[in-house]
Amino acid sequence: QGGLGLRNGMNYDKGGLVLHQLRREIGLEGMLKVLSTLAADYSHKNADWPEFRQAAASATGKDMAWFFDQWVNRQEAPSFTFGEAPTYTPGDNGGTVHLAIEQTTPPYTFDLPIRIETQSGKIADSTVRLTSAKQTFDVACPESPRIVYLDPDDEVLNLLSASDIPFGEYDATTASGDTYVLYATGADEAETAVYRKIAEEMATAKPSLYRNAVVQAESEADAAELRKANVVWVGPASASDLYREFFGWLPVSIDKTKVRWRETDYADPTTAAIVSVRNPRAPQYLLALCTGVTSEAVRSIHDNHAAGANLVIYVNGAPAVRAQFPRTASGHAYEFE
Repeated sequence: QGGLGLRNGMNYDKGGLVLHQLRREIGLEGMLKVLSTLAADYSHKNADWPEFRQAAASATGKDMAWFFDQWVNRQEAPSFTFGEAPTYTPGDNGGTVHLAIEQTTPPYTFDLPIRIETQSGKIADSTVRLTSAKQTFDVACPESPRIVYLDPDDEVLNLLSASDIPFGEYDATTASGDTYVLYATGADEAETAVYRKIAEEMATAKPSLYRNAVVQAESEADAAELRKANVVWVGPASASDLYREFFGWLPVSIDKTKVRWRETDYADPTTAAIVSVRNPRAPQYLLALCTGVTSEAVRSIHDNHAAGANLVIYVNGAPAVRAQFPRTASGHAYEFE
């Protein structure tokens, strides 16, 4: 059913993701054996999923029928989330994070990566095996946790809604589309000049993070063009429709003279903030920056951001806050209070 288009979608679009799941299941060495077996047995011949399944069984010595049944023959993909809020029990040498995870029914069988980021920034990676619709796990943690991520690097083929699209590192050099560095207008002339100077510093900083950077005044921007590109905002919050569409929903408050993160206001004149969030209207990222930042601070912001920070707040030229927003909307991350 569905003709050639649906068949091509299964073989080429989902097919590559299925092979990735197979490599995760049997390991790289096992995957290389499968591919070598397939190449030897079907050189200059056509091979479809049944042949691939046979090659996998031959190379691994295992019955892989269950794997191809769930990843190829089933029409959907799994979804997974926290069944209840994770808890932490401290111990003499670290502690334990207690996880309850729920997934699709009937359940899939796969390894789910877990990442715990502690209050001091340490990372603890582990893996749990999902086989049932509801399971509980105890995961070792070196110290008090800050965030628990399920599948932090998006390794598992799973169903995503629009709100599930993950946050990640900002790298416009590999993102599609140009980058518009917008600066706020509507303030007095001197203030607008400051915003423009910061925008120019960001666009020309070396090494540049931006592809084909175009510095543009907010008043000259075309929203339709911005939806196709990477967008950087320089300046305070604006009342304009353009700002509300692209930046008004950011989970951090940015004003002319201060940045509010959680319960703290940063009001130093040299405070700057950079925020990375997924644009719901285009597959790129957004940044927001407030005033009072030097070219050195811009380069420092770039370095922190490229290292994975979604939010960096600078006070007197030095990072005061460095944070990564959890994917709370997707249910794939939980932030401890």
